[in-house]
Amino acid sequence: IITYLPAEFQKERTMSPLFVSVADDLSNLNTLGGQLLAQDKLDEAAVEFKKALKINRNDSVALAGYAEVLRRKGKLEEAAQLFEKALMINPR
Repeated sequence: IITYLPAEFQKERTMSPLFVSVADDLSNLNTLGGQLLAQDKLDEAAVEFKKALKINRNDSVALAGYAEVLRRKGKLEEAAQLFEKALMINPR
């Protein structure tokens, strides 16, 4: 479920084909990113999370996933900023 959508998709909440397509793309990208992260394929996971963030820069799952990639690469300050943003968007 996507809680936050870019402004251009706010009218599409009625599950139009465009909304479903965007939601599916985000879900698929985040799922693949998570699977790659679990396999410690950090560069490949980063690519998928970045693709998701191009669709919705405020997607909390993609932000947290990319933040985890950065954390594992030792880029702690950048990771912390992304984790914080993800938590502000979705505190759960």
